[in-house]
Amino acid sequence: MTSPIAIHSATVALPITAPPIVDGALAVQDGKILGVGTRAELLGRYPEAGHTHWQGVLMPGLINAHTHLNYCHAAHLYDNGKPFPEWIQDMPPIIAATTPEQWRASAEQGIAAMLASGTTAAADVVTGASALSAQHDAGMAGVSYFEVVLADSPRWAKIRPEFLATLDAAPSTGIGISPHSPYTLDTAVLADLGDIARARGIRLHPHGAEQSDEVAFVADGT
Repeated sequence: MTSPIAIHSATVALPITAPPIVDGALAVQDGKILGVGTRAELLGRYPEAGHTHWQGVLMPGLINAHTHLNYCHAAHLYDNGKPFPEWIQDMPPIIAATTPEQWRASAEQGIAAMLASGTTAAADVVTGASALSAQHDAGMAGVSYFEVVLADSPRWAKIRPEFLATLDAAPSTGIGISPHSPYTLDTAVLADLGDIARARGIRLHPHGAEQSDEVAFVADGT
């Protein structure tokens, strides 16, 4: 059974692939866009449709290409003035102290903030397993990348079975793997994570050049 057609209009619609439309609108049914045009055009084409007029601009949702939503509770570390090699050392205690409930709540806080700002899809790096499905459960698009960080080969051997079990239990779509970086993982761990991703047909999303200090740290250890 199909749902009723809904028309959404605004002062300006931005189709992105075409010029802006003054008093623009789009018609939607069952999550699919049926048409884009002026409000008058679509109301004439679909006279039976419901209509909502919004203040502002009607446009596709924004995409955040790199997020750490489950770290919203650690926002106090942002721009604390420390050089990168010192800043990164503040992370292990936070990771160790964060409970599954906190990981999930922090991710949901970040999702709410993104949706409120018009961001509807993200490449989200997830440290806490309890937050891995948060983006999917909220109905957002994008990929949630389950992160492995601070793992030498002996530690990876211990946590690998649980890591794989978490991937097995995750949503069937929108899941990837984030090997944190060349400076927080042994080379063998990086290689194994690449093999796991290829075997499962999912994406990888590592760190290496997120900002200038990290580039320098990866390049020469400073």
